[in-house]
Amino acid sequence: MSDLLGPVIKSASFQFASLVVGILFLLLSVAIIFWLYRDAVSRGARATLWAGVGMAVGVLGAIGGISQTDYGFGLTGILAFSVIIIFVFVYTIMRPSEYSDDVEEQELSIALLEAELDIKACPHCHGGIETDYLVCPSCLKILREPCRLCKRPIKREWKVCPYCKTKQGE
Repeated sequence: MSDLLGPVIKSASFQFASLVVGILFLLLSVAIIFWLYRDAVSRGARATLWAGVGMAVGVLGAIGGISQTDYGFGLTGILAFSVIIIFVFVYTIMRPSEYSDDVEEQELSIALLEAELDIKACPHCHGGIETDYLVCPSCLKILREPCRLCKRPIKREWKVCPYCKTKQGE
């Protein structure tokens, strides 16, 4: 078989095509490593670790391809690309499932909902109330006191009315 393929493999046109293919696959490998880094950053994973391991795996694949010099540089690029694709497959299985911005947004919306629930529920009977109620309409628990001057509802522990600056208490 080497008698048939030998002259083709050693020809200048095959070697040039192999060089072009190898360079294209190496450039594609670099682009995939860049994508892996950006994806790891956006998901809150250890981006430099993942990209570094991806580059190391690609270099090992390239070294394996360089050892097969009979077929030109094309095999080097193809092997580097192939092992990086396998590594990216492993990364996609192990990476965090959600983007870190989405997780932060979900946590903020949950905190906001909890804050709204705290404001609109009576601390005694957990009935529905509004922020300007002085008394809970369900259990008659005193929630707020009216200001001495402006009569707006204020919390009992406040020493001054935030609306009219009138001192409260004794």
